[in-house]
Amino acid sequence: MLVATRLLVAQDSSRPAFEVASVKPSAATERGGGSAGLQPGGRFVLKNGPARVLVNMAFQTQTGEITGAPEWVTYGDHYDVEARAGHEISYQQLAPMLRDLLADRFKLKAHLESRVRPMYELRVLRADRKLGPQLKPSTDAACLAREESCTTRGGAGLIDSNGMAMAAFVTWLPGIVGRPVVEKTGLSGRYELLLKYSQAEGADLPSLSTALREQLGLTLESIQAPTDVIVIDHIEKPTPD
Repeated sequence: MLVATRLLVAQDSSRPAFEVASVKPSAATERGGGSAGLQPGGRFVLKNGPARVLVNMAFQTQTGEITGAPEWVTYGDHYDVEARAGHEISYQQLAPMLRDLLADRFKLKAHLESRVRPMYELRVLRADRKLGPQLKPSTDAACLAREESCTTRGGAGLIDSNGMAMAAFVTWLPGIVGRPVVEKTGLSGRYELLLKYSQAEGADLPSLSTALREQLGLTLESIQAPTDVIVIDHIEKPTPD
């Protein structure tokens, strides 16, 4: 069901923009172990990540679902991106700056549509709200001083962060579970977390659902609800620097 459509990639010269940006195909031979995040001084860095990471960070939807994208955007080509604002910026300021970068370098045209989807809600497992052993409030002073989530490392069967908000954590899950995921934990602030899982039966590591329960003390509950979906109208592979 289509509820609303909103175009979100028009560039606006009045808002902050990167002073310089580099976009290159990743030289990494393996597709795991990518990272993305803000660094001190207003520097954004993506290492060995697909374009969908940029799209999700640019639109910051509740679930991170993308439709209409060619395969190279979601799981194919990986890129190294470094962009500098020349001053400190927040993740809220980063989003429109990344939209402008995508429009310029990837020729992105996209919009949001509200659609009813089967999805999951991420909730705290226990009634007493006790968390798992690998999810605890961040104590990284340098990370906390920046007032934003810090760089997160992810790969096949791994999500590892020293300072991640639950709203950011749920954006990693749709690509794993095949459905949008809505953050309903009620956990504020940023957390140190380490999640190790396997999607292969008979593997040494637990399944994602088991790992969420045992390691983080969280659970996924199935629902149907409206959610914003990122619709790709046009995108091109960037010309390397």
